[in-house]
Amino acid sequence: NASVAYEMGEEAFDLLFDRGMIFEGRGEDFINRGGVKISTLAIEQKISAIAGVKAAAVVKIPDNLRGENFLAYVVGDLDKKIIRQALTPAEIPKEIIFVEDLPLNSSGKVDKKFLAAQMSQILQERFRSRTLSVSS
Repeated sequence: NASVAYEMGEEAFDLLFDRGMIFEGRGEDFINRGGVKISTLAIEQKISAIAGVKAAAVVKIPDNLRGENFLAYVVGDLDKKIIRQALTPAEIPKEIIFVEDLPLNSSGKVDKKFLAAQMSQILQERFRSRTLSVSS
């Protein structure tokens, strides 16, 4: 099957010449990690399919070296190694964070903006503490 990826505003489509158009997600659902386009939805689906995982959310974060990176928030009780083994090397998140549950927005969807803001704050605090320990 020949396929060509198109960006159409916020929405990204994969045009399969013999089947028509298939919706693959919005532009915000893709990460450009060092020039490699990665679908957060596909990673969420792979992680969610693992036995022991109740829910998963993949969140985009800025990365000074690669442009963008991502984290996986997982509801479940299992070893991170199992999750990493289920993914290709390009799909392995920068961090896998286990949580009791995922926050929901007013529409009942996972609040990825909240998760990204929360992680941004944690990373800033880590940076500040490292900066303080180096300068002390």
